[in-house]
Amino acid sequence: MEEKKLWEEAERRVGFKIHLSTYILVNLGLVAINLWLSPQYLWVVFSALGWGIGVVSHYLSVYQFKTMFSIEKEFEKLKEQSEK
Repeated sequence: MEEKKLWEEAERRVGFKIHLSTYILVNLGLVAINLWLSPQYLWVVFSALGWGIGVVSHYLSVYQFKTMFSIEKEFEKLKEQSEK
């Protein structure tokens, strides 16, 4: 069972890295298109910010929320306190 959890964690992390890489590459392309076609108006900012919110929330779900709200972690803390 532990191995299955490790595989799932690895898949979540790889999924985030793919999402981040796609975000960077696509937005670099959009910046180039924006500067080439309409350099006077930087519309690419809206795309980057909108999608950036999704990337940040994906990061938090993979790396932060798991550790912040881990039931196992809280259980271990309580267990250690009760043993003292």
